Amino acid sequence: MATRKKRNKKVDEKVTYEISVQSWDMEYSFGVNRFQNVLSGVYLEHPCIYFIGALDAPEIKQCSQVKVRLLPNEDLSNHHKLSPNDRSPEGVGYMEIPKTEDVLKITCHLPPNGFQLVATWACLDKIKRINVYGTKLRYRQGTVIDIQLKPDQDEDE
Repeated sequence: MATRKKRNKKVDEKVTYEISVQSWDMEYSFGVNRFQNVLSGVYLEHPCIYFIGALDAPEIKQCSQVKVRLLPNEDLSNHHKLSPNDRSPEGVGYMEIPKTEDVLKITCHLPPNGFQLVATWACLDKIKRINVYGTKLRYRQGTVIDIQLKPDQDEDE
């Protein structure tokens, strides 16, 4: 019986996406959980912060705008207490360019206390740049490994 030649597993290339923030928006909803068979709890809460901006680097031809969506995740509130048996996460979010749009959409999950801090900074207009470290887009999709929210570079100096 013939055996197949083993292929080398392709390692995803990592890239830092540099975004200059132009505006931001926030939405919040709260109500009774109508999906109790799917989601636990009596109430359902959904806060979300959006940052809209331009991609400074790397250059992507299909992308004219970037939308970064940040969501709190209760599972990340005890991220310091992971046991060695827990599966290590691959990323904190994902990114994609939908085929019908020319917008790079990035979604990231944050611990709830970090989300409150980011919401405060957004209200004060402190966030001017976002750096997203992740996999290079492949088939218009990628994984977010790390996200950094920064003031304008002139303020750092």
